[in-house]
Amino acid sequence: MAAPFSLGDAEDLRALLTGAGFRDVTIELLVRTARFRSSAQFVRLSVLGAAAAVPELARMDAMARDSLIDAVRGDVDQALRSYTNGDALTFPLQANVAAARA
Repeated sequence: MAAPFSLGDAEDLRALLTGAGFRDVTIELLVRTARFRSSAQFVRLSVLGAAAAVPELARMDAMARDSLIDAVRGDVDQALRSYTNGDALTFPLQANVAAARA
């Protein structure tokens, strides 16, 4: 997957599926609440998880990755504060779930 989170528009997803020959396409928007012990945990897991899709991250050594995590935490700290209650971080996540017939 070269672009995680790239199918956020339901109509774009529908067009891809119908263009690939699928029929009876249905798309449901699911919304869930993500919960993390802290914003630091969220940032760390996000960067480490991104290594599955971003080869440059996968090739980093532990020290470089930790440095990147610290830099990202500094960049997003202010934005995450509105989703923080005590130490915990919670925010809504949504996904388009598609079903179709071949």
